[in-house]
Amino acid sequence: MLKKGIILLILSLIFSSCQGLRDFAEFSGVTKIVDDIKESNMHRLARKKDGWNAISNKEYKAEVEEVIKDISKRPINKEVQFEETTFIIPEGTKINQKIGNIVDEKTGYGIYIYFSGEDSWYRMYTPAVAFEKPDKGIYYKLMYNNSTTELAQKIIKINGFKDKGMDRERGEVIKDILKRPINKKVEFEGITLIIPENTMINRDGYLADMKTGHLVNISFFLKNEYSEISKKVKDKEYSMYFDRYDTYKANIGELAKRIIMINNFIVKEKISYYIMDENKEKRDYIKATIKANEK
Repeated sequence: MLKKGIILLILSLIFSSCQGLRDFAEFSGVTKIVDDIKESNMHRLARKKDGWNAISNKEYKAEVEEVIKDISKRPINKEVQFEETTFIIPEGTKINQKIGNIVDEKTGYGIYIYFSGEDSWYRMYTPAVAFEKPDKGIYYKLMYNNSTTELAQKIIKINGFKDKGMDRERGEVIKDILKRPINKKVEFEGITLIIPENTMINRDGYLADMKTGHLVNISFFLKNEYSEISKKVKDKEYSMYFDRYDTYKANIGELAKRIIMINNFIVKEKISYYIMDENKEKRDYIKATIKANEK
């Protein structure tokens, strides 16, 4: 079993060196297998002494509970870099750079408070509550559970995290972007795209507002992952995606339509999307620019 895992990891490194091989890896299912190995490894790391789920390990449970009580008494004043942003955490702690959780520096025990970027390949199904903080077009979430609720709330407050109610703010951002001219040229994976003024495309291909950091549920991909909206440039196929249901009470479909038109993306079949206006839901459509059977 270990030998098989090592072989698959080596294959993943080989596949990552070439776009064509990456495509083959995805088609053959190797990428999915490698991701499963990574997720299994994450669970293993989480239950180690310095992991966020050390409290579930019988060997560490009592000690972790005492550490949580101790950390909860400390001031929250230490700035720590994690990935592409800075968080403020309790004095005498650090962030486990491998998996994002808070660790007590004195004892080395990890506690169930951890930070995760939206772009992370790891998806954790947990009863923990997620909060978000926009930073450079990347959304970070803070996860916690019953063992750390009180401490987590303090960290949430001092870092300016917001709960899911921020969807209302995203709606206002989309409305604001709709008023802007679409005139900004950006490079993305070898192609030049034209997007709204004061926006950017983040590292995962999502459109983001540069004023607020809020993500917009419009994204771009190299290769045809989303077949309904695409275009070819120099033998490469690009796709554009927007969430037709994820409206935030704003017309995200209208914004997507404008970006499609100005960038000459091809719509293969008519696309319906929803508009929420003062709690009234209605449909609109983006017309097809090519028949499904055309090449």
